[in-house]
Amino acid sequence: MFSSPPSGDILRGLLGHAEEVPSSVSWNLLHDERISPQRFSDFVNWSTSETTWPVSDEAELRTGLEVYHKERIRGTHDPAFLDLLTNETSIYPLGHSYRPHGNTKLVQVLMLSPMVNVFKRAKDRATVPGIANFFSTYGDPLTTTKGPGSVSDAFSVMGWLDQQLASLTGAPCSRTVVQSHPFLRALIEFMNDDRLDHPFNPVWATVWSDFKESTWSNPETWLDRLGIVRWDESKPEWIVIMGYRAGEVSKLVRPTQLDSGWYAAHFPTPAQESAGRTMDLDMSTPQPSPLPEYIHKQIPCAPEHLLACARINGSAVSNRSLSPPQRRHFAWLDQLPTPLSAWVKHGTHPALNRPIT
Repeated sequence: MFSSPPSGDILRGLLGHAEEVPSSVSWNLLHDERISPQRFSDFVNWSTSETTWPVSDEAELRTGLEVYHKERIRGTHDPAFLDLLTNETSIYPLGHSYRPHGNTKLVQVLMLSPMVNVFKRAKDRATVPGIANFFSTYGDPLTTTKGPGSVSDAFSVMGWLDQQLASLTGAPCSRTVVQSHPFLRALIEFMNDDRLDHPFNPVWATVWSDFKESTWSNPETWLDRLGIVRWDESKPEWIVIMGYRAGEVSKLVRPTQLDSGWYAAHFPTPAQESAGRTMDLDMSTPQPSPLPEYIHKQIPCAPEHLLACARINGSAVSNRSLSPPQRRHFAWLDQLPTPLSAWVKHGTHPALNRPIT
């Protein structure tokens, strides 16, 4: 943890912000012990093209985080979280005692409707064998027209996905059914082709055995258990679970707020924890132990990595408050062997001070 980060006074001032995102992100930056002074300086240096440091308000902080995340995390083959000079203590190479055994299965979750650009680029590049046959078989949702039926945003592609994946509705299908589905196998090819010129980092992963035990039977809870907030929770979504051995990833990394960008559902953990921990967003059931959380660089995918595919429904509540899960997660952290008093140096989490609605 940086003891006196640049703009530390601004971050502390934002803890009392009326909106959840600025106050949560600021608290996370102040308490993320895995952000070294060197890495925070790297963040500042890369974000100065669009903002001035020290930042003066939440708008500048957001701009800085979004620029850094785009240029140093998401769209590069050399993401900042793998930089040994700034992030060494959070990087777990093969054989590191903090990382899962090589045969341990990890899983990541993909939301398919936001991947519309992957389909579009696959069509434009025409480098995947059989790409023309794919669109002649499944139709082409990738129009550029505006108005009803256009695919100017991720959600307009849902009708097309519903047509292609109709046989997979209901409870999670068997692995064999998912791995043999021609549409999903084509998606794997598109992803592998797309990442060569359009990397999409980081991959967020958890341990399969923990994930399956706690949430497998109910796809509606998959995203909640992983702390994933959808852009618009009132709309349905198709979700794919990918599984692979930890040994297929050369370096696992414990994530920080900088790897999350302007994202309030991330929650840092004390330095002695060997992994990050997801913040469970499902408040309808008692909280099990938060899942371990790692990030890594994109790896080549294979049909054998496909574990499940399911359609989840839209929620009647499109914008849930983060305060209840934040309070619960904070209470879970307080049960760890090292008391929070040894970690929290800038006051309690702002969620504890927000009124319950």
